[in-house]
Amino acid sequence: MNAKGVRKFDKKPFTQEPNILNNDHTPFDKSQKIWSDSILQITFEPYAWNMPVGIGCTLRIKTVQVVQLVTGKVADTLGDLKPKPVVAPKVNQEAHNDY
Repeated sequence: MNAKGVRKFDKKPFTQEPNILNNDHTPFDKSQKIWSDSILQITFEPYAWNMPVGIGCTLRIKTVQVVQLVTGKVADTLGDLKPKPVVAPKVNQEAHNDY
């Protein structure tokens, strides 16, 4: 979340960027990359809106704490998940002969 713009109500410019911290609450070195399988704690601010075309909600990230950093490792996002063959459901023939 890197954002900047101008507030509608007071016309002042704003910027927002999440605060990223190490596990010991020191500033995180942003030259490091956070890869899959890292363990993070994230605080966020919910933001909801209601407009004539619909309603919605978004979560604005405020702080990220890097509890355990993983770098340079491609994660197997599916883990041990194996594709299962699609099997047609069994139909009870006796139930269909009663009409």
